[in-house]
Amino acid sequence: MFKWDQILNIEELVPFAILNEAFVSGTLDNGSETGYGFGWLLDSYLYRIRSYHTGSTRGFRNVYMRFPDEKMSIVILTNRNSGSPIEIANQIMEYIFTSNSTYYKILY
Repeated sequence: MFKWDQILNIEELVPFAILNEAFVSGTLDNGSETGYGFGWLLDSYLYRIRSYHTGSTRGFRNVYMRFPDEKMSIVILTNRNSGSPIEIANQIMEYIFTSNSTYYKILY
């Protein structure tokens, strides 16, 4: 997952001009945005641009969440039918972004 995330930050496989289209919200005929790119949910969290993709099947739930401006990503993989990987990721990112955490101080 780390390698996959890193490849999204360079133009090794796909030019940025094309790759960035995946992270642009679709627009309906009435002009309203869908909040969904090519496979990515798009919104903001704690005033930061966020894109994420979720998945689940029997016995597994996961989320891959990116904060492109911060060059930060988080991946939560579970082997559970219940629970919310998105909420786990949100709690971790809230701690990093809003606390005086050492990790955030090192980055910024």
